[in-house]
Amino acid sequence: MGYSLNIGDNEYELPADILIDTWVNLNRNSLNQYLWLNSVYGIPFDEIKIIPENTKVMCLALISALLTPDWKPMTKEIKGCTLMNFDDMTLGEFIDMEVYIDDYFTNYSAMIKILYGLEDTSDVHIGEVHSAMKYFLTWRLMLYKQYKNLFDIDIEDDTIVEVQQDKRVKPAHQWYDVVMTLADGKFLNMDDVTSKPLIQSLNWLAWNKDKVRAEIRQMKRNKI
Repeated sequence: MGYSLNIGDNEYELPADILIDTWVNLNRNSLNQYLWLNSVYGIPFDEIKIIPENTKVMCLALISALLTPDWKPMTKEIKGCTLMNFDDMTLGEFIDMEVYIDDYFTNYSAMIKILYGLEDTSDVHIGEVHSAMKYFLTWRLMLYKQYKNLFDIDIEDDTIVEVQQDKRVKPAHQWYDVVMTLADGKFLNMDDVTSKPLIQSLNWLAWNKDKVRAEIRQMKRNKI
């Protein structure tokens, strides 16, 4: 981005991008200004103390922009690995993403590994993957909107909310029941079920739920 800070005879340059691990650490320590300036610019802690306050504020604002690089185009390929087509995701991959999302920053690298099929993200920058993750989260929300009756959830302000608030069950916690339903209650069938396409699995669940409801309605009519 071409920004640098001079302190005495030393020049500290703002990088064009930051590694995922650094991004996670900064988000986890969002109130630690010294850590931000040290981690991104490489400024020693003793020199941070002498930076004028208005200059420090400007430097922190530039770092904030790096944390949310919405201007970066989506990267379709990283280290020879291609971003997956979300519609081709397996049930197991989606469940893993749902479990990881519950602790978003801790599991960010693990989610990126799934989306790109990467084995290692230690040298991957946030600007390379930010748009892809943002796109996945939008796709995920649309998926829940489409199948919301399956999960007893509602959508409020583009946020997934449990319908039965007293139970406080997060969407990720409902997936074990989903897998066991598809596996016909048999543990040995679980691996086969989780390898099935996600959309195919959801369509079957929706069909089965409608079928059960129809059977219940018919039984009630027969009793009248």
